[in-house]
Amino acid sequence: MLYRNQWYQVDKGTYKLIVLKNIDPDPTEKEAQPAYIVFIGERSDNKGMSVTNYIEEIAGQVWKDFLPRNTDLAMVCWVECYPDNDPPSMDTVTFDVSYERNGVTFSNPHWTPTHYFDWERGAKR
Repeated sequence: MLYRNQWYQVDKGTYKLIVLKNIDPDPTEKEAQPAYIVFIGERSDNKGMSVTNYIEEIAGQVWKDFLPRNTDLAMVCWVECYPDNDPPSMDTVTFDVSYERNGVTFSNPHWTPTHYFDWERGAKR
């Protein structure tokens, strides 16, 4: 289910944000499935820092502004999208997360290549 779809501005950067909520997890899966999948990409005319260089800050702001307060961050899948690449590509991103009195700090991002899903054609590329 689509939870949020919008352009999102952090400092001078403009990023595309799509948040999906998993409302029907597959009970036959052995591993826990994410409650939310967050897709982050940037506009081709982005004047701010790239998603890759700013991913920790963007993730922290998304957590603060869009995800419910009780969301277990271990149940969130973060995906960085590169729609302007040829062919387009996506990476899942994991972080070291530390909980503090003032909120959450995301650090030490790690990228893992994954298949790009073409939303307009409905197929992996």
